Amino acid sequence: TNTVYLRIGYEFDFPENHYSPGPYKNAFRYIVDRLRSSRINNAVMVWHSWSFEPWQGHSIEDWYPGDEYVDVCGISIFQQPLWNQYNHLNEMIHFAQDHKKPVVICESTPFGGILHDAQGQSPPKDGASWSSWFRPVLSYIEQHDIRGFSYINCAWDDQLMWR
Repeated sequence: TNTVYLRIGYEFDFPENHYSPGPYKNAFRYIVDRLRSSRINNAVMVWHSWSFEPWQGHSIEDWYPGDEYVDVCGISIFQQPLWNQYNHLNEMIHFAQDHKKPVVICESTPFGGILHDAQGQSPPKDGASWSSWFRPVLSYIEQHDIRGFSYINCAWDDQLMWR
């Protein structure tokens, strides 16, 4: 039987998802309980933060369904290395360590700056991705014993929604 990593309500703290902590935790627990009662035992339950400022100033702990429901903590890495902003990533790493959970990178890519253009921050131009993004991400993986890495290989600027 193959192992399935199941992200329930991915990027729970992403503002555009509008997940309120209480209903989110209840839904996460409900899904896990249903899977377990159906004897589905090849699913690893992933609790995945977007790893930037959480929605409405909540603490990530507000969304945590509990150690008995979460097998792995997930993070997203997008612009953080470009801007040297690791505080929310580190918060998730420390949370996972405190709860004795491994960490995986659920989503990552060096697409640039669209979330914070108003702050005047933008990614480096063409040709700078290896030194400004990949090298710091690979170093972060090694430093924090991250167990999985999912990379989105996409031409973001070619998609209308990201222009």
